[in-house]
Amino acid sequence: MNKPPGKRTLIRTHQHWLVPLLSVTQATAMMPVAILLGFMAPNIWWLQLGLALVAVGHQGYLFYRFLAWRTDQIIVTDQRIIRTSGVFTTTVDAVNLDQITDSTYHRSLPGHVFNYGTVRIGSAGQNQTLDRIDFVPAPGAIYRATLPRQ
Repeated sequence: MNKPPGKRTLIRTHQHWLVPLLSVTQATAMMPVAILLGFMAPNIWWLQLGLALVAVGHQGYLFYRFLAWRTDQIIVTDQRIIRTSGVFTTTVDAVNLDQITDSTYHRSLPGHVFNYGTVRIGSAGQNQTLDRIDFVPAPGAIYRATLPRQ
C-alpha cells in the first residue's frame, strides 16, 4: 500500500499482551467449576452434553477475544492518531494531531511493572472517539508523539 507523501508512521502497536491473558485467566478459573459439575452428576447425560457445549462455546469466545486483541491497532503518524478495531467488521477512529488540545497518560503500579497505561486525548472538535485508550504499551511514547510540534 502506498503512503501519501508526508505521512510517516511513528508508532504502530496494539493493546498490551495482558489483555488476552486476562481472558485466559478468567477461563481457567471457570473450568474447575464445569469439571466438578460433570463429576457430581455422572449419569445425567444432558447435563454433561450441556457442559461440553458450554466448554466448546467458551473456547470459541477465547479465540474471538484473541482475534479482537490482534486486530485492535493504535497507529500514530506524523499527522494523526488512528485506532482500528473489529474482527468481523472494521472500525477506524482518527484524530488529527493539530486538533488535540490536551493529552495525558496514567500508569498504575501494575502498569509500571508491566509497562502499560491509559492515554487520554482531548480534541477541539466534536469527535471524541479517541478520548481514552486503555492497556497501551509504553504510554509515554504515544503521549510524547501527540504533543504539539515546536
